[in-house]
This record gives sequence, C-alpha cells and structure tokens, in this order.
Amino acid sequence: MADKLDFSDIFLDPGLPEPLYLQLAEQLHERIRSHIGECCRLPSLRTLADSVKCDRSTAAKAYAELERRKVAAYTSAYKFYAMPDARKSRSPFPNIGVIIPRRFSDYIRIDDYNRFITSYIAGIIDRAAEKNISTLMLQLPPPDAPPEEVDDFLENIALRLDGTIHLGARNYADDPPLKKLFNDNRIPQVMISATPGKNSNIGCVLTDIGPALKKLAASFMQNGIRETALVMWLPMENLPGENPYVNYEAASRCLRMKKILNECGFSIAQDHFLCNCSNYCNVYDTLAALIRRRRLPEVLLCQNDQIAIWCIQALERQNIRVPQDISVVGCDNCSQAPWDERLTTFALPFYELGSTAVDIIEDIRLKGAGETELLRYLPAKLEMKETLVLKNQ
Repeated sequence: MADKLDFSDIFLDPGLPEPLYLQLAEQLHERIRSHIGECCRLPSLRTLADSVKCDRSTAAKAYAELERRKVAAYTSAYKFYAMPDARKSRSPFPNIGVIIPRRFSDYIRIDDYNRFITSYIAGIIDRAAEKNISTLMLQLPPPDAPPEEVDDFLENIALRLDGTIHLGARNYADDPPLKKLFNDNRIPQVMISATPGKNSNIGCVLTDIGPALKKLAASFMQNGIRETALVMWLPMENLPGENPYVNYEAASRCLRMKKILNECGFSIAQDHFLCNCSNYCNVYDTLAALIRRRRLPEVLLCQNDQIAIWCIQALERQNIRVPQDISVVGCDNCSQAPWDERLTTFALPFYELGSTAVDIIEDIRLKGAGETELLRYLPAKLEMKETLVLKNQ
C-alpha cells in the first residue's frame, strides 16, 4: 500500500502576495521531494481543503499546478499520486541558502584577512547561476532563541530551499539552532573546508595539500634540506578541537603537514614545532629564541600566509635574510601583505570549493545522501616564488 503524504502542518497565509493555491502547491511539492517512500498518495481534494482550511477550488488549483510541474498525477478520478521521479524535481524558482556565521559585511571589508570567504561565495553564486539556482545569505536564529522559533526557521528553509551550504560555525559553546539544522535530514547540506562532528549525512568539500607537499618534500631531499619547522596558530594538541560543532581544515593543517613530512623521511625536532604564533609579537619572540640558541631550521613551513608574512618581517628585523639565510613557505595564497607576490605558498582553490559545494547539493537532491559521494577533496597547488630557492628543481 502506498504511503500517504503528511500534510498536517501545512499553513496558508492570506496576507502574503503569493496566491493561496501556489502556497499550497509549493508546500506539497516540498513534502513530496523530501518524502522517503517510493510512492506517496496525496489526500482527496475534500480532505486537503478541510485540513488546510481553504476552498476546494484552491486545492484543485494546487493539484493542477503539481500536474503542470509533472511531480504528481491522477491515477483515477479520485486518486492523486506523486510521480516516481518526483524527489528529483525542484520548485520553479530553486534556491540554495548560504549559512554565514558572521555578518556578511565582515567578509567583504578590504582589510579583513578572511576575505577568502568572498571567493567561496563567488564560486557558490556562479555555479548556482549556471544551474539557474538563486542563492540566499542566511543567518541562524540566536543560540538562545526559543525552540519553537528555531523549528519555524528550519521548517521555512526546508520548504523553500534546495539545500544549504555552511561557511563555518558560530563561536558558541552551545548552539542549539546549528545543532538542530545539522540533524535535519530533510535539507541537503554541505560544509566548505570543514567537517561536522557526528553528522554523516552532511557533505564536505576540502583541500588536499598532500600531493603538493610531497612534491615539495622531494625537492627538499634533492637539495639537501633536512631541517624544517612547522609554524602554527595553536599548540599541536589543541588544533582539531577549536569549535565544538565543526572541525576546520585549517586547524588540523599542521597535523596533516607533520604526517606527510614524516612519510617523506623528515623527522621534525621537538623545538621546531613553533606554536602559539597567533600574532606578530608571538612570532617575533618565538623566532628570536631560536636565533639565540642557534636553532633556526632551513625552512619555516607556516600554517597560513599571514603567519608566513609575520615570520619574514620578524626575521628581517633580526637581520636574517629570506631566502638567503632561511626559506619561508605559506599556505592559502590569500594574503594582502606587500610580501604576497614573492611568497612561496600552497594555493588553495577557494573558488572551486564553493562551486563544488553546489554540485554536491545537486547530487544529494537527485540521488539522495546515501548514493552521493559526500566527502570530496580538491588539490592544492604549490606556487614557487622568491621566499624559497632550490638549486635542483
């Protein structure tokens, strides 16, 4: 026996400019798309009209709209069923929501180092436009919002959106709205440059630094370079747990670098794990201590470009030349500092990460999360510039 569609929570608002029959058709359409049964039967016109408190003519117009969209059809005079491929259909005006953890204006300030977020967004918007999908910037309700407000928000986006893309998590120890969204399997979701804690239904698109770093490590070996230091934001043991809801790729980057270098035959000395380099003063003090002990390595491999720039500035202030005395390598290729054009770095594909997130949303919509490759990696690219000189290349 075919499953019946649950329509008990459908609500029509006469105050909206959208006609009631279109409101009804849209809500029924979204329920059909999110329904997990292979075949679902819609209620009779009388039952539907009585349930949502509308005229039977409104219900008839809504069903006619679903027929026009080819997501449902009559199998007899009184039996109305969803079409077999209805789950793959979309509303006439599809949208993807981009969940941003901060104000949008924070990401577009010229002096903001997080400007790479705009590259994510550009990739999302461009790829969505190629697929005739609109994008909406969304913010979750505040963490202390009443549960019913959070439920209303999730119900609204479940009905209106083809999926959501997360650009990170808010810095709250307890964030019930985000937790509820993560657990809502009705909504295809993807994270960029991060993975969720325990949610296996959420897609993730990440950068693979492995091939580029292995290539660089091989060049080190060919050039007789054996001593490398890792310069990182936080202590190594604290990096993965920076946020209770997501694991940021950037936070665990140095762990990944350490593993790859070890696989390539590099053994990093304990005093060459340079931690707590979260500002210029800390970087300066850390490098000054190595200089006093005559323990500078041959290469500083930095967690990101900003740290790399601080390293260069601190070294030059102490009369250590880059790259004549020591080489410096960054990671991300998005610094705006004057050294940017000369900095050897691993370029991360921010724009492509955004566009791939849209592709994953589409795959989940068409094939379901169970049949979709939810974890995807895009390769980083080594940009060889002036802060690293290798004789044998």
